[in-house]
Amino acid sequence: WTTDSDDEGYKRHGLIGSEASDVTKSTWSGRIHTDEGITIDGFRGTIDILGGDWQNAVYRVTIGGVSPPLLDKLVLDNTCAALVAHLSDADPAIKAAVLGEDKLIAALSPKTHAVSEALLAQGAEVSDTVAKMLLTPDDKGKSPIELLVADPACNGLVDTLCSHESVGAAVVSPVMFGTMAKPATAAAALRLVEEKGLSIDEAMVTTLLTGTG
Repeated sequence: WTTDSDDEGYKRHGLIGSEASDVTKSTWSGRIHTDEGITIDGFRGTIDILGGDWQNAVYRVTIGGVSPPLLDKLVLDNTCAALVAHLSDADPAIKAAVLGEDKLIAALSPKTHAVSEALLAQGAEVSDTVAKMLLTPDDKGKSPIELLVADPACNGLVDTLCSHESVGAAVVSPVMFGTMAKPATAAAALRLVEEKGLSIDEAMVTTLLTGTG
């Protein structure tokens, strides 16, 4: 499997066909698999066709095709903050769901930073799982914490997230400084030095003068 929509590695052995009639019998099972009816919780559709000998059946799965629960929509819309707070106060189960890791993770982006700040103020925790998500690069090599550090509107949120040791170490680091030391994000680089206490060491000087290191 792959998460790269442009990956065509499955084609390396050539196309046998795109119809159920192209499937051959499996020696292992002794039959042709064209009507399996396999379903997976959380996904629509079925997996009917399995390849025969020396065949692979290829399926494409689109994440996000199912609408999120109503509570998710309310939590992630900052205009609904008062309603969400009222519901949380009214029912412990709703409060636990609102302050869950999944809601905080979903809100940790510049676009919804106000939601993240509200969740953290209400008691959501920067757990190891949340920290790992923040530090994991996407397919373009950008981690969520880099996007937050780069946006001045997220300064308060970043300060709170730095309460987790691994997040704090990643933010106040020569690596983050090197990422931010560009014209578009120079203010973020300056903040790391002036407000977060990052020292200008030899490696950073080398990076600034030569672009390496």
